[in-house]
Amino acid sequence: MFEKIDEKVKNLAVVIFLLECIGAIIGGIVVWKTADDYGFLLFLAIAGGGFIAAWINSLIVYAIGEAAEGTKYVRPLCEPEPKQESKETNSKTAPATNTHKPDASSMTLVCPKCGTKNDVARVFCIKCGERLS
Repeated sequence: MFEKIDEKVKNLAVVIFLLECIGAIIGGIVVWKTADDYGFLLFLAIAGGGFIAAWINSLIVYAIGEAAEGTKYVRPLCEPEPKQESKETNSKTAPATNTHKPDASSMTLVCPKCGTKNDVARVFCIKCGERLS
């Protein structure tokens, strides 16, 4: 259901635009035929306003589709990398060196670039954006 959601939302923007334009034209025609005075001007106002509203609404929905498309590129950067465990555990081997200094007060990592304390689950520093792992 949520496969390729970005494409689905972008297609929905087109459908919304077309339906709102059709609705604006139908509404304008109904007002034109039922109004005694200035019927054609009311038709133009309703149809024109409907087109503008349809365009704005479809732009908003399309922008949501663009944002959804952008998340598929950002998500892999934000997920923590899987820990690599060796098959052999030897007490004589030195532990893997971590370039980040864990803070003793809580489960945080100190950014090597700016020194900001970050949650241990973070991949990037919250202040400077430096990769933590």
